[in-house]
Amino acid sequence: GGFEFTAFNMSIGQLLVNGDSATMRVYVSEELWGKDGSLTRIKGRYDDRLIRTAHGWCFASRIYTVLKMF
Repeated sequence: GGFEFTAFNMSIGQLLVNGDSATMRVYVSEELWGKDGSLTRIKGRYDDRLIRTAHGWCFASRIYTVLKMF
């Protein structure tokens, strides 16, 4: 089991700030090369809710959705 190599790329699709809270949508592309030579590609999306604290912005919630796996 396990992977020989992994790659992860992301891009922000939307960021909406409303005072001390925000919502953010991030699209991701992952490539997972298995030790057996296999390759799995995943396209996904994170839907995040953020809050501003005294220490900066923090995640309040995060939902990950797989859009396509091939």
